[in-house]
Amino acid sequence: EIFLQHTIGHPLIITKPISYSYQVAFLRVAIECLERKTTEVHEDFYTVYVKLQQLASIDQSLVFKHYRVPMYLKQRTSIDQTHVDGVLSKMVSIRESPMLISNGTTGLRTWPASVALCEWFSNNRDALGGKIFLELGAGVGMAGIVLAHIVSKCKIYLTDFHKKVLEILRENIDGIHQENDNDIFAHQFDWTSEEDYEKLRKICCPDIIYAADVIYDSDILPSFCKVLTQFINQSNNIRIIISCTIRNKDTYETFLQILDNNGLSISLEKYYAPEHFYWDESTEILIFSVQKKNK
Repeated sequence: EIFLQHTIGHPLIITKPISYSYQVAFLRVAIECLERKTTEVHEDFYTVYVKLQQLASIDQSLVFKHYRVPMYLKQRTSIDQTHVDGVLSKMVSIRESPMLISNGTTGLRTWPASVALCEWFSNNRDALGGKIFLELGAGVGMAGIVLAHIVSKCKIYLTDFHKKVLEILRENIDGIHQENDNDIFAHQFDWTSEEDYEKLRKICCPDIIYAADVIYDSDILPSFCKVLTQFINQSNNIRIIISCTIRNKDTYETFLQILDNNGLSISLEKYYAPEHFYWDESTEILIFSVQKKNK
């Protein structure tokens, strides 16, 4: 009973359920481990298992994922804050799709490069306070929402263009409890639209632009690089940070070539191994800054 109460029966999982299929798999492994030890398995395990199997048969277009976010700032105490290894932390819940592609887009789920970027934020937090941030291709908002919990006195603009992605992004933003004196916004931004760019430019003068896992389709790279060039030309002091999963070397090389054609280059940032956040490291992830080439 205690095991169930602290795992799939936890109030957070009940109110904001993770994938039922994952819960079934988790409980199946737990039951098999207990049976191998010839331990008498409490009947509640089987009752809950059958119930979850029934729920798993229902299509879950959206589920929750929960992340334990380190909190380094002096903040008021809330009931969802805990200490892990001496560091104050808080659970942050993100609603997203369990599918790789949903509603015709990959933007409805969190990808490893976003999680790796959160680790980078955590390790560079002292240099990030008091800034204005702009995220390109924010998806469901995991990176920006985590950023809002580890820095203070910032404005964070999260952008995307897909209607359903923006809907879920706004839901996730509305679901966070703001404690760090930050302002966080969601805006439509189609990289091919000059109108969207002009609207965004008028309300957001970013100190730092960042993006995660947006270098995967050669067709969108010219528009993406054009946006970076426009913002860099707007202010020489802008810092651009990109977290990139190297799935296809040719696509990555195409990106570098387009940057070069636009008078831009990259500098590798330090890659931090999983510590506060965890992701699949089987595919290479690079984190780099983008700046004007030296003449």
